[in-house]
Amino acid sequence: LPTLTPLPGGKALVSGGAAGTYTKPVGLASCEIFTGSSFTSNRYSLRVSRAGHMVVPLPEGNFLVIAGAGGSSNKSLSSCEIFFP
Repeated sequence: LPTLTPLPGGKALVSGGAAGTYTKPVGLASCEIFTGSSFTSNRYSLRVSRAGHMVVPLPEGNFLVIAGAGGSSNKSLSSCEIFFP
């Protein structure tokens, strides 16, 4: 599943998720920041594909992206990364 993180000013960060089939899911590294009611977005990428992860907004406007499943083997991840939009 992707993660939806509410942001100030009515914006939202949608990150990660999965595509493919139930038996062969493929993790996604995509991120989009939706900028309001017009549904326009800015696209970014995570370093590692992730689904079912957690996102914590940081005070500087960056995000800590934690664990989930994905990567090249689509297994559980014990890593984290800081996402700089």
